Amino acid sequence: KGMPLPPRKSPLGGKVNFGSLLDLVTSGEGGLNSVNRGNAGDTPGGAKSILGKDLTDMTLDEIFAAQNTGRVFAVGKYQIIPKTMKGFRDYLIAQGIDTSRRKFDASLQNMFGPYSINQKRAKVGRFLRGDTSVSLDTAQLELAAEYASIGVPYDMKRGSYNGKYPLRDIKKVRVYTLVRVVTMLQQHIQIA
Repeated sequence: KGMPLPPRKSPLGGKVNFGSLLDLVTSGEGGLNSVNRGNAGDTPGGAKSILGKDLTDMTLDEIFAAQNTGRVFAVGKYQIIPKTMKGFRDYLIAQGIDTSRRKFDASLQNMFGPYSINQKRAKVGRFLRGDTSVSLDTAQLELAAEYASIGVPYDMKRGSYNGKYPLRDIKKVRVYTLVRVVTMLQQHIQIA
């Protein structure tokens, strides 16, 4: 199962620019002040309509508290859910960031992308850095498990692949995003 990969090596210096992939992800997720209460599009007024102020005017801990009390579910440009926010918060604290004081502004939200593909979904980062033990399918499945806007590489039913992926049927994702992700990942294979 999975697409055979041509031989590839790590990019020069081991550095990879994840920017275009993260731009693609956020184009299908949300804006800086986007929130939902469990379903995409269920809060058209964004954070201000529920919390009285924009996410970018709140600290990460204030937002995490709002998630834990059920006022909001997914937040920000990456649509971070409570379980994921806990891991991201712990990561930031370990990096010396005071989440009780730090605003959930664009710069903090932009830290989530690299965290998600290098820490939480490390197989994606490894794939992009040239690790041939991680297949294209696995990298895409990891992205699909993290981001609702990313499709899976083949037809799957909810809860398939050992109950981990996807968290939704493939019919509910945008096909053009699926094609763009595969193309982007395949181009990386050829470049690396």
